[in-house]
Amino acid sequence: MPRVSIEGFVGPANAQQSRTLDVERTDNLYIAPAAPGVSPKGPGALACRPAMVPWTVFPDSPIRGLFAMNGRLWAVGGTTYAEIMSDGTFGTGHPVATDNRPVSIITNGTFKSGGKQNLIVSANKGYVDALDTDAFVQITDPNWPTIVHQAEYMDGYGLVGVGNASIRFQWSKLFDFTSWPALNFAERSTAMDSIGALIRLQRTLLVFGTDTMEPWYDVGQGNTVFAPTGSVLVEQGISMTFTMLRADNTVYWVGTNADGHRLVYRLDGMTPRRVSTFAVEQALQRWDVVQQFYTYAIVFQLEGHSYYALICPTDTDGSFVYDITLDRWYQWGHWDPTAGIFRPWRAMGHAIAFERCLVGDYKSGTIFELRTDTYADTLPGGV
Repeated sequence: MPRVSIEGFVGPANAQQSRTLDVERTDNLYIAPAAPGVSPKGPGALACRPAMVPWTVFPDSPIRGLFAMNGRLWAVGGTTYAEIMSDGTFGTGHPVATDNRPVSIITNGTFKSGGKQNLIVSANKGYVDALDTDAFVQITDPNWPTIVHQAEYMDGYGLVGVGNASIRFQWSKLFDFTSWPALNFAERSTAMDSIGALIRLQRTLLVFGTDTMEPWYDVGQGNTVFAPTGSVLVEQGISMTFTMLRADNTVYWVGTNADGHRLVYRLDGMTPRRVSTFAVEQALQRWDVVQQFYTYAIVFQLEGHSYYALICPTDTDGSFVYDITLDRWYQWGHWDPTAGIFRPWRAMGHAIAFERCLVGDYKSGTIFELRTDTYADTLPGGV
């Protein structure tokens, strides 16, 4: 019997509003393309997504963030921050505030030339971990903002946006996250939409507003450390702070502007390029304000594929995962046979540490290793 070729059989998730147009879903799979220059049986195959295999269990839950740097690993679970050792044991636990949202962790270096500190931002509070002594303190500087969700590091400084519809961001003393001098701040003037997030890309600080984005740079002059380049104003802002991440030497985020919102973008130079599909955007439009508040993204790389996973823990139709390498979207998650719905993928936070690709669990304290040689998740407490 001759082999029959079905055009587009191996394809991405692309379910449309009109079911007669397209109802294709790629659940818990990814496309493994054939190697170039050979004569395969087809252009590619569908392979099982990485399985979540338990590696260790954090002493508090749920996991709210992982951070790895220079051979060390830290996590926040529930109201506890601690270092995780290579054998899966834990250092001293330290208390942090929680609002059940992801945490932000940055470092100013673990070597003598740096400040040897981690900055943890959790529920508007800032905490500093002295990496050489494990001394842990909450930031009490009166200039620390009352509302702050996210932190970034650049050139020895910790940077935070001042929340509550502000156009101001601040930075710490050089190599000292405990000190936030009163004059170490800047305000947007090119555009007046409030700051939603900050991220460093190569040698540029990208200041994202709710409708626009502008690049800043380190001028290194007294208190005027950071200033806008003045070269461009990007007419695309950010709608979900924790969806903005560096990946593949650029930035991905869920964006918004004066005309509309909830499209996924990649920055190409200083030009936003839409990477979401109509199917992804229809799903994002379903999420209400509460879901938007808790939505986050993680990025990771396995076996040559780079992924941007967009996760809303309260959605009921899985999670959308963008294969950056192939420019394809998939839906990953966990089937709930009792409720008859597809639960979101349980991954929360990501870190490469101890030769493992690790993710946390937004429902428990389990930290998983993502494995492509295993085909079933091991989830505590079920889906």
